[in-house]
Amino acid sequence: MNERRIAVLAARDVLVVSVAAWLVHLDAVLRPTGSPMVLAIATGVLITVSGFYAHEWGHYLAARFAGAKPVPSASPLSIYLFELDENACTRRQWLTMSAGGYLATLVALPIILSIIDVHVLSGQVALVLTSLGVLATFGLELPITYRVYRKPTEA
Repeated sequence: MNERRIAVLAARDVLVVSVAAWLVHLDAVLRPTGSPMVLAIATGVLITVSGFYAHEWGHYLAARFAGAKPVPSASPLSIYLFELDENACTRRQWLTMSAGGYLATLVALPIILSIIDVHVLSGQVALVLTSLGVLATFGLELPITYRVYRKPTEA
């Protein structure tokens, strides 16, 4: 059952990233004649969502690598990829899972910055939303990671 749910979520995320890539191309093609504002905003939003999904997959893959048992989201409409109970895994597994998301973000950021044009609306939307997303993610996740890091180690 979990494999099927992960496959559905992977298909969702591949679709979102593919649509984002197509919109980046379409926005660039239409730009000389005036790319519609709704297209530019949708492009910027989907670029940001793609970066968020990369972050989530980094968490998931690192959790699996560490031997944790993440539970995939039951709905493809959920923004989160999975749940992992802090108390159901070891400190090392939790910290590895956390590091995977941070690492994926560090990989995704230069990719996003390389494909956006900050002189046009789509790039500006992507830059602002991605920046806010990174700040929010680190603001929400770093305190948890630090708390787990400070926990006494297992016997």
